[in-house]
Amino acid sequence: MTIISGFDPKLHDIKELTKKLKTEIACGGTYKDNHIELQGDHTDKVRQILIKNGFDENSISS
Repeated sequence: MTIISGFDPKLHDIKELTKKLKTEIACGGTYKDNHIELQGDHTDKVRQILIKNGFDENSISS
């Protein structure tokens, strides 16, 4: 499982980001308790997608 956390819900539409990640990676997942859970190990793909969607590369840690 890949868990993505640390988002400011005031700055980002987390539900929309969850949908984008699930679509681009082609996996199941959900948003709950202020974090995104994706089925499987998708760390590298998630990093690339977050950067593509405007997240600062230095703010992303594994």
